[in-house]
Amino acid sequence: MIGHIRRASTDDTDAIIRVHRTSVTELCAKDYNAEQIAAWTGKHSTDAGKQRWADKIQNDFVWVLELDCEVCAFDSRPSSRQSSLSPPNHPGMSVA
Repeated sequence: MIGHIRRASTDDTDAIIRVHRTSVTELCAKDYNAEQIAAWTGKHSTDAGKQRWADKIQNDFVWVLELDCEVCAFDSRPSSRQSSLSPPNHPGMSVA
């Protein structure tokens, strides 16, 4: 499987929110209770939450990993820290 890492654009906002929601609700479900999961995922579904992500994409270093032309992972870190993308649909796979 060949992936493509690129800088995120605001066009990726919905995909990043989807990947985040999938990660929390599927991969991390055993680590959090329903209230915690709702807190993690619910705030991104609002217009304000989407705008926060769009602002983050424009102002920070946000990267996406695409597999088969679909965003399947993202990372957002200060440029001084190493990034590691781990797609929720491919547990154990990591791109550094």
